[in-house]
Amino acid sequence: MLIPVISLLIIIETRVIIGRPSFNSIFHATANKLKTFDSITGLPAHSNVFRQTIDIDESSTLRGKSLSTNIRRIKLNSSAKLDPKICIALDAIESLESVQCIFGSRQQLVLAFKSSADARFLYNKWLVSGAKFVNGGPVWDCRNVTTQETIIIFQRISTFRIKNIQVFIETYKDTNISPLICFTNISMHLTWEQGSVTTGRKTTSPSQRQTKVPVANLKSLRSSWSFDPQRPLGDEIFYTGQTIEVSWSYSNMDPKTSLEIVLYRKQLLFDAEINKITTQMNILQLSFVIPATLETSSNDQYYFKFHFSRSLISYWKSSALFYIPTLPSIIPREPPAINEVFYPGDIVPLSWQNVNFVAASQITVRFRRARPIIPDANLATFTVLATANAYNFTIPTSLDRADNDKYYYFEFDYCTSWLSLNCKKTANNFFVPLRPYVRPTFPGVDDWFSPLQTVILEWISANFANVNDLLTIKLRRSNYLLPDSDIDTFTCTVNSSGSCSWTLPVVEKSFSSYYFEFNWCKHWYSTDCTAKSNQFSIPTHAIGSWNYDEQRSQALASKTLYSASCNTMCPTSDIELLYICQMCGKGRSIGMQVNCTNCWATFDYSIVQIEIERKDNSPSLDKIVVRMNSHVSVNLDFSIWADYQHSFDGWLPLPSIPIGPSIQVSI
Repeated sequence: MLIPVISLLIIIETRVIIGRPSFNSIFHATANKLKTFDSITGLPAHSNVFRQTIDIDESSTLRGKSLSTNIRRIKLNSSAKLDPKICIALDAIESLESVQCIFGSRQQLVLAFKSSADARFLYNKWLVSGAKFVNGGPVWDCRNVTTQETIIIFQRISTFRIKNIQVFIETYKDTNISPLICFTNISMHLTWEQGSVTTGRKTTSPSQRQTKVPVANLKSLRSSWSFDPQRPLGDEIFYTGQTIEVSWSYSNMDPKTSLEIVLYRKQLLFDAEINKITTQMNILQLSFVIPATLETSSNDQYYFKFHFSRSLISYWKSSALFYIPTLPSIIPREPPAINEVFYPGDIVPLSWQNVNFVAASQITVRFRRARPIIPDANLATFTVLATANAYNFTIPTSLDRADNDKYYYFEFDYCTSWLSLNCKKTANNFFVPLRPYVRPTFPGVDDWFSPLQTVILEWISANFANVNDLLTIKLRRSNYLLPDSDIDTFTCTVNSSGSCSWTLPVVEKSFSSYYFEFNWCKHWYSTDCTAKSNQFSIPTHAIGSWNYDEQRSQALASKTLYSASCNTMCPTSDIELLYICQMCGKGRSIGMQVNCTNCWATFDYSIVQIEIERKDNSPSLDKIVVRMNSHVSVNLDFSIWADYQHSFDGWLPLPSIPIGPSIQVSI
């Protein structure tokens, strides 16, 4: 008797941690040294096109053990443009000390920073950045759970959490993410120079061949050429007489094209031309000296305009705005970040940079609400030292609830008289919700619970007039093309977070995930009064069998796998079987039969996790991944009888043995 027991999945939570590594490489970047990722946040430093050349020569291949020693030279030219918001690069972040990779029922990255201030700053930055993916090199020593080989970190972000010096990034278990999603445009060209293979003896002059390998060009199809200003970067500050770097990139243009670069000052009606220089397109970078006798002006924003002609058509491209203050000036910085969310009673860290102010100078700051058509409302006024460059402001709890959810901002006023011009600057708009608000915090991402298990829900609430107001909570099943369906409904008070419990029902076997929907709407026409929890799983447990008699612990029926007789074998053209047909012709009954006399299977499984993806409003599901715990027992007993001798090759048609019933997919 053969009884194999198969375990399809064993979930083991694995943790890998390593301190900050060094980032040495055998690759030599011979192009400009343009920084593509911000060393503080790990987000793209700009959205300009950058060019890069990776040049590996023969000496490099000797140090790179994974590279063939037969390579004389590899040269890769790339031109790319990063999506400014989609990817976080861990390698670039100077304050990041270590990365801990956790794989198991939950997948997350634990990032440790030099200080809690660094962690808090990056946490706030990432929350409002809209970043969807996180990337890190193999130097962080994250390892494949099965092979224990170091892997590249490339994971899709679900949520962020912070605790002291650590930021926790919950991620999805996607395995088919391409690094190309970090780019809006990218094109590459690879040149590979290879020497001949030596076989036993050395050759004095190895033959060479050059292979040009075309790489898929993902460059935008809107145009076959491009020109992109790269430096100066936005919001940089320069001073009169200072030498600054001006750089650009181009593709598919004549390198000898004449390029005129003009410095402009922004001002009312028409911008003022300050100075100009002429160069060639292929110079890529030059030094520009800001005039020491620059006119004193309250306008402190400047930019470069690049002028060139192509096919008898003139083109103008502008750089990012930067500052050249000639009078005392305030330049708002972050925080607050644009569209950041704060609540009444929250502390808003306000940041700016002062230029040309004396130490004791004070400026006026106003807390204002943005309003369309009519002038913005002034809600609070205070004074600060201009040179402090930072201030913590507490949002009043007395904001008028009738304003509902509005945008607010800070205005810096350093005017010295009513005749002063351009002496008011505004910081980024941020959002202050005033209507009642609920944000579910438990269940967490990728949690799973058993049927009939009691779950205690948790949430954060704000701005409710009465904490004893009732929340209507629905357990809902997530469908992919049809509307989500209601499974159960109950109520809890607003202040019962952490004590509101509910017993999950027994649900049908399906691939669907579930979530709780919180509702505090007062009227049928109320809006913005619902919130959804994270999606979770309710695994279904199934026990069953195939061809199994539980009372007798054996097969219900015998299964015939092979059968041969005079009727099936004769007549025959097989010389080896002619004698059998001769005996059959004399009236003798001859045959052979193979039976599976006691073949059965039993199974016991639970769906542990289900991931379903539907991309870009696709009419069908793009990906389904099911992880399950399964225990299968299979028994096979054979009987063979024959009254003639014969040998043959092939497969016996063993019946298909299921490990469970069919499972519905609710779409």
